[in-house]
Amino acid sequence: MAAKIKKPVLPVELQLTTLTDYMAEEEPFILNAQIKSEEQAGLQVDKLIVSKSRFEHVILVNAMLERADLTDVVFENCDLSNVSFNEAVIHRVSFKGCKLTGADFSKAHLGNVTFENCLVNLSDFVEARLKTVAFRKSSLVSANFSDCLLKSIELIECEIDDIQFAQTELKGLDISTCTYNRLHTALTQIDGLIVSKEQAIGFAKLLGVQIKE
Repeated sequence: MAAKIKKPVLPVELQLTTLTDYMAEEEPFILNAQIKSEEQAGLQVDKLIVSKSRFEHVILVNAMLERADLTDVVFENCDLSNVSFNEAVIHRVSFKGCKLTGADFSKAHLGNVTFENCLVNLSDFVEARLKTVAFRKSSLVSANFSDCLLKSIELIECEIDDIQFAQTELKGLDISTCTYNRLHTALTQIDGLIVSKEQAIGFAKLLGVQIKE
């Protein structure tokens, strides 16, 4: 069972502002901000720092936000498709109803992060470190979690078809409420994986076990 996830801590009042205001700065630092209904497709900021802020209906398609530092941030109904969070540090962050198709979290560190009702298809978590992270009622079709560290992870009612778990230990991971046709992993890595009775039949067949009706 995953540990209780710490929610983003935001001040009662946030300053309504725009990304454009911050991008004029040499080293943008977004703090106590509320940003709504803005489009900055293709934005490129190295080591962007965001703290105690909320983004709603913001479009950042194809943005390059490598090595970003995100702490106490909420993204709600945002389009973050193909955004690169490569090597980012993401702590106490909530993604709600967001589109993250093709997002790149490779080599990122995620702690106390929630993805709820999100599209995370074709996303890349290669060599990422995920600790106390929840995916709830989200789609992760063809997502890549190869060579990841997964600790205290929730996968609840998610679509995980064609997901890649190469070189990733799955001990303690519960996929019993998830749906899929196939997973990519090695038999040596499924020790301790938690599945439903129906799913167990499929894994038994992979092991060469004959099931008698």
